[in-house]
Amino acid sequence: MNLPIGRNALLQALPAIALGLLTPHLNPRPLVRGDVLIRAGERVSVVYFPVSGVVSLVVPTAGGIGVESAMIGREGLVGGCLAPEPARAFTDAIVQLPGAALAISRAALAGAAQRSAPIHAMIARFQDLLLAQTQQAAACNALHGVVARTCRWLLQVRQRSDDDMLPLTQEFMAQMLGVQRTTVTLVTRTLQDAGLIKQERGRLIVLDQNGLMNAACECYATMTRQLEEMLPAHEPGAL
Repeated sequence: MNLPIGRNALLQALPAIALGLLTPHLNPRPLVRGDVLIRAGERVSVVYFPVSGVVSLVVPTAGGIGVESAMIGREGLVGGCLAPEPARAFTDAIVQLPGAALAISRAALAGAAQRSAPIHAMIARFQDLLLAQTQQAAACNALHGVVARTCRWLLQVRQRSDDDMLPLTQEFMAQMLGVQRTTVTLVTRTLQDAGLIKQERGRLIVLDQNGLMNAACECYATMTRQLEEMLPAHEPGAL
């Protein structure tokens, strides 16, 4: 079976011997939009290395409304941690954009990490990145206006999908940004009037990426720099 290992930055950067410990346990898994890969409070049994698509880590609330704390694409992994068993998730992991992943049992990944320093370092490095990105997103949500935050968020989705056409609904955007749908409607209308995006039913098209970058808060540049500094180099055009 030909696995698309090279499409995930973490797997691609592993030395051949370390990767050989994981390859027999990796299995292709479609990422269907809206699927909940991991639920908050539940034991993590499967870890996912996305090769396409985007997964959102969503903090659930008592009122049933979740807010995104981070997003993961082909630069990382979903559910990987170095904590001892039983490892339980703190957030829901929900497929935001459809794609595919390579799945591995947490037990197999943990066993490989115990035998391989590069695998252990890979997981630790991504945990550090995820913490940094989550902290930056929290600061962004507290300090910056909704237009700038929306531009930052759209750029991050675009960065991971590598496509100007994003299958996003206003309802989903409102949930991820932690705002009302009416607010998203006003913001996207403003961005569309400025010629930065085009909103269609069930999708959003980025027309002017540089314009979005100019309208975004500094958090986009900060989070991009974190990705570049903390993660290994990947194939051209990818994260």
